[in-house]
Amino acid sequence: MGATHSDILKKIQQKEPNYPQSNLTKYLGFLTTADYGGLIVKRISNYSFKSPIYLTYAQLIFKEDTKVVNFSTLLQELLKLNLKNDII
Repeated sequence: MGATHSDILKKIQQKEPNYPQSNLTKYLGFLTTADYGGLIVKRISNYSFKSPIYLTYAQLIFKEDTKVVNFSTLLQELLKLNLKNDII
């Protein structure tokens, strides 16, 4: 399960054609580290969510009728969510 870096980038660029590959690499890197909760894991060449709850959250906010519509915002929201969980 999961998606390759290339697959994720293609999906992002469907909505944001000028989204740079370097941003994706940077944010995926952040989300795989313990400092950012390890929300995403990399297995061989695929990235996937560490916990099904994060997948569900991402699917929810990407629904067409929500205000959150871009991957950068998703990453920022996941980082905020994880920081709130660390405080509780």
